Amino acid sequence: MPPILPPRDGFLLLDRDKFHGSFAADLPSEDRMIPPPAQRLMSERAGSTVVEAAGSHAIYVSQPAAVAALIKQAASALTPA
Repeated sequence: MPPILPPRDGFLLLDRDKFHGSFAADLPSEDRMIPPPAQRLMSERAGSTVVEAAGSHAIYVSQPAAVAALIKQAASALTPA
């Protein structure tokens, strides 16, 4: 579960002591901020093309090569050959 505290004054707050373990745990571990089934549902609803890689919510830090490869793949699909 994400380290979200009960709402206060209309704002959701994150538990500082548990934030790192959920947001960037793969520095080392899996994403614990948004459950994978919820991520898949949001992607499907948006009509997105999905590529999955094991990593935390900060995968751009823990696996920059995988992120760069995906960006390159997406960009090449937009440019004419």
